[in-house]
Amino acid sequence: MIHDGAENSVSNSPEADIPDHARAIFAWATPPGRSGVAVLRISGAYVPACAAALGLGALTPRHAHLRQIIDPDNVAPLDQALVLYFKAPHSFTGEDVLELHTHGSLAVRHQLTSVLSALPMCRAAEPGEFTRQAFTNGKLDLAQVEGLADVIDAQSARQLAQAQEQLHGSLSAFYEGLRHDIVRTLAFIEAYIDFPDEEIPDDVMHTVRTSVTEAQDRIQRVLQAPNTGEKIREG
Repeated sequence: MIHDGAENSVSNSPEADIPDHARAIFAWATPPGRSGVAVLRISGAYVPACAAALGLGALTPRHAHLRQIIDPDNVAPLDQALVLYFKAPHSFTGEDVLELHTHGSLAVRHQLTSVLSALPMCRAAEPGEFTRQAFTNGKLDLAQVEGLADVIDAQSARQLAQAQEQLHGSLSAFYEGLRHDIVRTLAFIEAYIDFPDEEIPDDVMHTVRTSVTEAQDRIQRVLQAPNTGEKIREG
């Protein structure tokens, strides 16, 4: 649903009153140029206000709506679009997200970009800012961010398969498992140091030595393995 409170809180505010980091960001998800369909995404807390300014009406999350996009300055129709609303935190960025599937003419793209740029609660996204929001909000970790970039850049089936595996968390799971084992080993060591007079099982230090050796072996295998992933990535 569109929240009128968000609209009212910014509709009469000068642009300078809203810090850049607080504004909703927008960017075209499809490449520049003429096409049958172009997709524009908006993300941030002011998405409901942006939707209201464009005259989109009430939107049900995760439902497709066919709506007229209105120029808020003169109430003239800009385009008819398929509109999708993803309510935080259930979106790519973890924030409210609006997708506008418009016609891909240069005129539509130019006019809609101009209209959004003029809204005080909205600004053009910096390169990679949608992905940065996803990382900041815990939707992706750094390994998955790299995997996403590789998915976008993939030019072969092998590159795509490797990138998809990383995007879906295979590398993250390896590092998280390694981290878990190291933290567990540190806990054993700290207990042995902090409570020397307690009856700590005799096999604790044996467990520690075994865990450290296994962690070293896993790290060495990764460091010494042929750089297959890099070779696939580079084609």
